Amino acid sequence: KFEEVFKISKVNFNLVCDLLQVPEVFKLENRRKVDGRVAILICLARLIQAPRCLSELRQHFDSERTHLSRCYNKALEWMCEKWADKMLRNLKAWGPHMEAFNDAINWKCAEVTSVLGIDDYTYPSRCALLVDGTHIQICKPTHTKEGVYSGHKKCDVFNTHFLIAPNGLAVQVPKVFAGPVNDARIWSESGVEKDLETIGDKLLGWYPCVIGDPAYTCSAFLMSGYKRKRGQELTRDQESFNNITSKLRIPVEWSFATLKHRLFRCTDNKTQWKLEQMAIGLAVDFMACWHNLILLCCGKSTQSEYYHIRMPTLQEYFDIINNN
Repeated sequence: KFEEVFKISKVNFNLVCDLLQVPEVFKLENRRKVDGRVAILICLARLIQAPRCLSELRQHFDSERTHLSRCYNKALEWMCEKWADKMLRNLKAWGPHMEAFNDAINWKCAEVTSVLGIDDYTYPSRCALLVDGTHIQICKPTHTKEGVYSGHKKCDVFNTHFLIAPNGLAVQVPKVFAGPVNDARIWSESGVEKDLETIGDKLLGWYPCVIGDPAYTCSAFLMSGYKRKRGQELTRDQESFNNITSKLRIPVEWSFATLKHRLFRCTDNKTQWKLEQMAIGLAVDFMACWHNLILLCCGKSTQSEYYHIRMPTLQEYFDIINNN
């Protein structure tokens, strides 16, 4: 039942906690002490099980609601303070692996063009990563919804994007943005292009490129599909380019499906996200970190099989993110 509740086996959970160096004891704000691993489990249960109220978690943890809330907040803050930047905003650490990512995407591109019957088409060969944006719907704020309501989604949302490696791991997740923020702005403020330029200058001798959908603006480091202008049709080559790009970007959608539907069910329920009561940015970082850790415990992912690239082991992953 442990794996059913927490989406990870007890053995793997203890192994991950050892690598995370989870403290034996957390000291809560009311000076009460709690086992560090229990606090992490409370945080996982809160986000995975998506209970209507914390009292429902008492079936797994014999504690009162206020204590569960303090444990959740403490584990969330500790995880994000110690590991979020290393796991989610440490793109330079992946520089030595860009060659392997690029080879995997080029191999898949050759397979896709063959299947689509456009073998004579030449596709750019610098692509190493994939990007797409996602949103989390929240409850309507009690006091104000200025800067939170999205006219495009017709609801109150927070937005971010995930930079995904071909093996399915999230290698870059910027801070969340409230409300009507498009993918192009999130990209421009994420600092990804500067990191890719540094990787190209110091390690590779060429600049890695990221594949995005047409919502992004093309640049030296970002390749997106062609947009159909009013009154104009795309050429045959442009349609072929869009078809190939769409096939290559499928694993990004799989990553969102894994994160938002298979692992953390709280993202499906807007009543779980109250702006005045919940640190939404920290929760997104926590979920992205554990998305990676749970995938690594599985040893493979749908994305890694799609691109025929090996998933690193847990130890290799921690060596990578601690290397920078």
